Parts: sequence; C-alpha cells; structure tokens
Amino acid sequence: MQFSRHVRQYWPLSIVTIAIVLGLPFLTGHGEKRPGLAGITGRAGGLSVDGDDLIVEALNNKRQAGYTRPDGMLPLYGFDGVVLNTPIFKSWWDGNAVVAGAKLKELHANTVVLGQIWKDSNHFHDNVARMHGAGMKIIVQVTDAQDWVDLREDATGKLQPLPFTFVSGRATHVLAEAKAQSVGRFADYILIGGDTQSFANQLQRQKMYQVTKQYFPDTPIVRRYNADIMRAEGMQGKSHPMGGVWDDYRFGPDECDIALVSVGRGVDEGRAGVRVAGVLEQLNHIVSIVKSRHNDAGIIVTAQLGDERLLNNNKGGMWSSKEIDQFVSAILTSAAVDGLVLKGLGQYTYDLGHPDFVAQRQAFRDAAPSLSPTEAASQAEGVGIDRAPASAPATGNQ
Repeated sequence: MQFSRHVRQYWPLSIVTIAIVLGLPFLTGHGEKRPGLAGITGRAGGLSVDGDDLIVEALNNKRQAGYTRPDGMLPLYGFDGVVLNTPIFKSWWDGNAVVAGAKLKELHANTVVLGQIWKDSNHFHDNVARMHGAGMKIIVQVTDAQDWVDLREDATGKLQPLPFTFVSGRATHVLAEAKAQSVGRFADYILIGGDTQSFANQLQRQKMYQVTKQYFPDTPIVRRYNADIMRAEGMQGKSHPMGGVWDDYRFGPDECDIALVSVGRGVDEGRAGVRVAGVLEQLNHIVSIVKSRHNDAGIIVTAQLGDERLLNNNKGGMWSSKEIDQFVSAILTSAAVDGLVLKGLGQYTYDLGHPDFVAQRQAFRDAAPSLSPTEAASQAEGVGIDRAPASAPATGNQ
C-alpha cells in the first residue's frame, strides 16, 4: 500500500503503538472487574428490562463482535457527518447525489458517515445507491441517544441523559423501522449514535449491540467513543453521573464490531492547527484500551479539521495543506487503524468545502491511501455487496 511522502517519519510511532498493544494484558480474563449492575434497570412501568434479565441474556447470548478489513481493501477514508442539504454542500455540488459522489471520488474518499437519512424514504435509497455507484462505502446512523435513554435540557439548554432511564424497547421500534426501509441492504455499516459511555455502562452497551445485531446480523456495527474512553480509565472508584461508578463504564468486549474513536488536535481549544505527535500519543492510548479488551474490534479514527468556533468564524481556523498531509499519513500508518474519517466537509463556514481551500482539498486527495497495481487487481476481483440499482435520477437532498 502506498502513502504520501511523510509516512516514513511516523513508522517509529507505529512501532510504539504495536508495542503498547501487544504488551498489555488481556483484561477480559480472570483478573478484570466486570461491569456492575448500577444503573442497569430501566424506569418502572416502561419497556425496560430488569438487571437480572440483562445479565442472563448477556451471558447466554454472547456474540463475538469484531471486524477484519478484507484483504486488498483500502482503509476507510473520507468524511464524518456529511449532510447533503447544508448550504456549502448545496452551493458546491448543487445538492445532487450524483455530483456529490463524483466529487467525493475526486478527493479519493471512499467512505462517508451519514446521519439518520434513512428516515427520508423519498431520497434515501437513491442517494445511497448513487454514492455506491461512485465507489463510496456508507456508514448509516440508525439510533441516537434518545432512543435508549430519556433526555432533558440542562441550565444551558443542552440535552442531557437522565439516570436510570435506559430502555431497549424504544430502540427496537426504531431498528424495526430502519430494517423495513432496507437499511441493512443499502448500508455497509450501521452506526449506533451518541457518545454512549456518557449514558450507558458496559453491560448496557452489550445489550445495545445485541439488540441492534438482531435486526442487522450481517452488517458490522459501529459505535462512537469520545474522550470518555480514556477518562473512564482514570476515574475508577468515582461516581458516574448516570449511576454506579466509572469502573462500570470502561470499554469492554462485545459492544461493537468497530470503534469509531474521536481524537483531538493536540493543541488547546480555541487555537488553530494540529500537533501530530500529541494526537498519536492519544491514539496509542485508545488503541491499547480497545485491543487489550477486544482484540478483534476494528478501529476507525474521527477527527475535526479545526476548532468548531474558528471554522465558523475565521478562515485561519482551517489546517494548512502540510498539516493535513502529515496528519492523514500519521494516522493511517498507526497500528490497528482501519480508517480515518474527518469532520469538516460542508458543515462549517470555513471547512474543506469552502471554495478558497483548493490546496487543502488537494492535500486530502494526495494523502489518501492507494493500492499498488497488484493490490488493485486483487480488489477488482473481489466479491462486493449486492446493492439495489438506483431508480430515476434524484435531484433532491436527503
């Protein structure tokens, strides 16, 4: 596999990553403290399942979650949170899925993470089928936090999960509707949305995985993880806002096939740029956590191209073309990483969709992983996922 010219300088860090992963014990053995029952019971009188039922089901119906990227397949590479009806996306690509897919391909992207666009039955099948026609793999979010827990606004107006309100029954209705919309046929991956360590302990996350897998047994299940994946490791014995202690919320086995992990920029909030060495240090830590508990789990990295406030108000908030090249090359040559999807395409005023950032888009294209001629021939001979053809051209948004 060929990467950009900056790859060689990061191989030592990759070796460090491998050493960290292989050097840690497998904590899911006899020595690990398993998640407790705190916060597992849903609200009385609802569609909840009590703690004992969850434990029995988790033990008796345990599934071996995991993901192995097929031989010859490129790392997943593209954009997180693509929304077709945002102003920049519409002005750049006219909101047309055919053109959008072609533009993504021009950037050498092969993967996009979409929200709950399956709920728009008028355009979902056509838009996804046309992106597949351009060679895109699609990660579709099916459930969000409010499908599993109750939410309430805090003093700032931000929605927060309420303790002891976890249920699976509400989510099953959403999953059944998504299955009826043929999401399993069109999506390459299913995403469980929300930073679930903030509202679900490890046993509850196992339950979420099992329920989702019942509706989409043949599709890899992706789950988001933010900084809490590391925070939980250093908060042992301390109370968690949703009940119990942070020990119960640590990452564990059988809660996803692929972990979609967020990494920072290695610089203080409000500042522009990225410090690649700092990012890789954080990524090494996350990889060690995931692989020591669930060695078969895939890992996709998601990162934001600059501080959100800067990207909305200051053109200087965007990374330079050199920073993009170095960051992409470093992430994709780190051990155990199956892909990278960046946040910042048509989401903010000054992101990669802005007309002035030609050099940055070229850097993203040039840094993309590529196959050697032998690998490309091997991939062309592989068996793809059967997809329904698109119907008449669709010009609408999501």
